[in-house]
Amino acid sequence: MTTRFNLLGELEMLVGDRVIEVGHARKRAVLAALLVDVNKTVSTDQLVTRVWGDRGNRSTRNSLFTYVSRLRPVLAEGGVAIERRSGGYVLVADPLTIDVHLFAHLVGTGALGEALALWRGEALRGMDSPWAVEVRARLDADRLTAQLDHNDQLLDAGRHHELVAELRAMTVAQPLDERVARQFMLALYRNGRQAEALEHFQRLRRTLADELGVDPGAAVRKLHQRMLEADPALVPGTRDVPRQLPAEPRLFTGRERELGQLADGLGTVVVSGIGGGGGIGKTWLALRWAYEHLDRFPDGQLYVDLRGFDPVDHPVTPSTALSGFLSALGVAAADLPSSVDAQAALYRSLLATRRMMIVLDNAADTAQVEPLLAGSPLCAMVVTSRRRLTKLVVAHGAHVIDLDTLSDAEAHDLIARRLPADRLAAEPDAVAEVLRWCGGLPLALSIVASRAAMSPRLPLAVLAAELRDEADRLDALDDTEAGLRSVLATSCRALPEDALELFRLLGLAPSTEISTQAVGALADMPIDALPLDVLVDAHLLTEVHAGRYRMHDLVRLYAREEASGLPNADQAALRLVDHYLFRAYRAERLLYPQRPDISLPESDVVAEDLVDAGAAMEWLKQEHHSLLATIRMAEERGWHDRTWKLTWTLTTYHFRRGLTHDALETTQTGLRATQELAEPQAEALAHRRVADAHARLGAHELARRHLEHSIDISHRIGDVAGQAQCRYVLGVLSEQQGDFAQGLTHARAALQLYMKLDRTMWLAQGHAAVGWFSARTGDYEQARTHSSAAVELYRSIEHVDGEAASVDSLGLVAYETGDFHEALAHYERARELYQRISGVYVGADILSRLGRTHAALGDRAAARRVWQEALEMYETQSREGKAEEIRALLADLG
Repeated sequence: MTTRFNLLGELEMLVGDRVIEVGHARKRAVLAALLVDVNKTVSTDQLVTRVWGDRGNRSTRNSLFTYVSRLRPVLAEGGVAIERRSGGYVLVADPLTIDVHLFAHLVGTGALGEALALWRGEALRGMDSPWAVEVRARLDADRLTAQLDHNDQLLDAGRHHELVAELRAMTVAQPLDERVARQFMLALYRNGRQAEALEHFQRLRRTLADELGVDPGAAVRKLHQRMLEADPALVPGTRDVPRQLPAEPRLFTGRERELGQLADGLGTVVVSGIGGGGGIGKTWLALRWAYEHLDRFPDGQLYVDLRGFDPVDHPVTPSTALSGFLSALGVAAADLPSSVDAQAALYRSLLATRRMMIVLDNAADTAQVEPLLAGSPLCAMVVTSRRRLTKLVVAHGAHVIDLDTLSDAEAHDLIARRLPADRLAAEPDAVAEVLRWCGGLPLALSIVASRAAMSPRLPLAVLAAELRDEADRLDALDDTEAGLRSVLATSCRALPEDALELFRLLGLAPSTEISTQAVGALADMPIDALPLDVLVDAHLLTEVHAGRYRMHDLVRLYAREEASGLPNADQAALRLVDHYLFRAYRAERLLYPQRPDISLPESDVVAEDLVDAGAAMEWLKQEHHSLLATIRMAEERGWHDRTWKLTWTLTTYHFRRGLTHDALETTQTGLRATQELAEPQAEALAHRRVADAHARLGAHELARRHLEHSIDISHRIGDVAGQAQCRYVLGVLSEQQGDFAQGLTHARAALQLYMKLDRTMWLAQGHAAVGWFSARTGDYEQARTHSSAAVELYRSIEHVDGEAASVDSLGLVAYETGDFHEALAHYERARELYQRISGVYVGADILSRLGRTHAALGDRAAARRVWQEALEMYETQSREGKAEEIRALLADLG
C-alpha cells in the first residue's frame, strides 16, 4: 500500500486509505519538520528551532530524541524510515507521497487543478514556531499564484461560469490584487453581468486610491475600456445549449470522498443523506460536482427541483418536469406530447446522442424519478432525496452515496468561508462551541454563519450561548426561509403514523445512539415490530451496525419537542431507564459476583443475553455513553432510587478501565440521590465510592472528608461491614500519599473487622491489603503469608481481580528480596489475570513493575517493550505522573 503524508492542512499519515495516528502535537511537529526537507539531512539544532522556536534548550533536545525514537515504529508501518546522519536526521521517502512536494510537482507540470485540490486548509496547521509561520506564508503565496494561474486556464477554456463565486471571495481577501480584479471582471462580463464588472472596476479604483494613493494599472484600465466598447473578442463563442444549474454553492467544503464516488459512479447516482436527511448537504454536493465536471458534458445541463418534501407546494409531477426539459431541449410547446409515456420517449430520444448532465433534486420517491431517467450512457444523472429510493437501485442499478455530517475541519472551513479570519481568531472558544452544537450539519452551520455575517458586531460568544442551551438551540437555528425545524417537519410529515410516534419517542432517549433492545423498551413493542427501517429510509435515523442506531443530536432535540405532547412520555422514559438499570446490574454481577448485592425495583426487563463477564464488559463498553446520559436523565426527573443504583452498576467497569473522571461524576450523582432518599446505609456506601474516586484522582483531602462522613453514618447505624470498608479505603488513601505505615495500620484494622463477618470475599480483601502494605514497609515474611492466604481465598470464590492483585504483591516480595525470576513469574501471572478481565488500570502498573524486573535481569529489549506498552496505557488514562516515570525509565535505557 502507498504511504502518503499531508501537510497542506492538519498533518496526516495515511497507509492506503487508513489514517495512522502519529501522536501528540510536538511529535507531529517533528515529523512535519523532516517532511518539508524530505531526503535531506536536518540538523538537530534546526529541528529544535523548527519545533520549539527560541524556547529550545537541553530538555527539548532530549525530548526531540524521544520523539524521533517513537516516530520510527509508526513510520515503519508505512515503509518509511528516519535515518541518523552526521549532525542530524533525514526522513527517507518518495517526495511525491508528501502533498507539499506533490503540489510543487503538479504546478510545474501545469496540472493546477490537481495541485490546488491537495489543499485541505491552513498548511502546517497547529504549528506556531517562527519557522512554521515562514513556511506557511511561502506555501500560501505559492497557492495564491497557482490559483490565479488556474483561473486563467479556466477563463481561456470558456469556463467562466465556474469562477464568479470563487473570484468574488478572492477579491474580498485580496482587495488590492489587480490580477484578481481583472479575472473577476472578465468572469462577470462573460457571464452577461457587464454592469457588475464595470462597477467592480470603480470599486477597485477607489480602494487603490484610498489605500495606496495610486490608480489601477494599465492592464486593468485596458480591460475596462474594452468592456465599455463592448469588444466582441472578450466573449468566446458559446453554443446554444441548456444551462439550468442553480448557482454553485459558495459555502461548500469537504466531501472529497463523496465527490470521488460521484465520478466513479457515472450513470444514475442517488445522493442520499444521513444525520437528518434534510440539511445534510445533498444539493450542495450534487451542484459542486456538476460544476467541477461541466467540461465533460458539452451539450449542457438540465436541472429540476422535484419538491418532494416542500412544506407548501405539492411535488412536481413527472409530466411537468418532462415538459420543462423538452422545452429546454428545443421542443416547441405545440409539439409537446400529451401523455407522460410519450413525453418520456421523446425525452430519451433527444438525449440519445447528447452528452448531458441531469440533476433531479429533492425527489419524493422512485415513481417520480423513473420517467426522467435518461437511458443514454452518454448522460450522467444525479438524484437527491431524503429517502433511499431502493427501487431505483434495484431496478436501474443506481449507485447510492449516503452523506454523513461534516468533520470538525470541514465544518470549520464552511464557517471560515463566510466570516473573516480575524473574527474567528478573536473568539476561538466560541467558534469551537458553535461547531460542537451544530454537530457537523451543513444547514445548521450555514444558518449560524449567515446570522454572524449579517451582524458583524455580534460576538460569536452570543451565538454560542444560544446554542449551548438546549431549550434555545433550535430557535437559534431557525430563519424565515429554511429553518431547521421546518426542514425536519417536512421529513416527518411524510412518515406513517407508527413511525412518527416512534420518532417522537426516540427524542426521549438521553443519548444519540441506542440499541434495538432499548428502542423496544422505550416503545414497549417487540423488536421485530419496530418501524425502524422507515426512519432509516427517511434518514431521520442511521443504522450504525446491526441492532444499533444513531440520531443526530439536533434531530433528537426536534424529536424531543415533538414528544412533549405524548401522553405516555413519562412511562416510556421510565421503561428505558429500567432497561439500562437491569442490564447494567446484570453486567456488574457478572464482573463482580462477590460484591454485596442491592435490591432493584420490579420490572419486566430481562438481560439473559449477557451470559458471561466478557459479554458484560463488551456491553458496558458499547453502552457507556448511554448509561452516563441515562443517569443524568434519571436525576433530572427525580428518580433518585434508580439514579444511585445505576451509578452503583458502573463501579467495577470504571475501576477496571481506569475511567476515574467518569467514576467521580457518577459517584457524586449517586451520593446526591441517596441524600434525597434519606437512606443512611446507601449514603454511607455512596460516600465511600466518592472517596475512592477522589483518592484515585489525587484529591486526598476530599477523599478523607467523604470517608469521615461514611464512618460516622456506619457507626451510627451499626454497620460493621461499612466501617471495615472505610478502613480499607483509608489504607488506599494512605498509600497514595506515600504513608505505607499508616496504610498498614488501616489494613490491619480492616482485617480485624472483616474477621467478624462471615464473608470469604472480605476476608480475602483484608489479607490482601495487609500483605501489600507489609511488602511496602519491608516485612516480607508477613507480606508473603498474608498475600498467599489472599490468593487462596480469592481463588476459592473465583475472584480474578483480587487474585491478580495478591499475585502482584507476591511479585513485589520476590523482587525486593532479589529473586527476580520468581518476581517475573508472578508479574506475568498477574498480567495474564488482568488481561482476562480487561483490567487496564491496574494492568498498567503491573507492566511498570514487570519492566523493572526485566531490566534487573538485564533484558533491556523486553524492558523497553513492556514499558512502552505501559506508557501508552498511562497516556490513554491521563495518568501523567506515572507516564513521566516511564518516560524517564525509557530514557535511561538509551
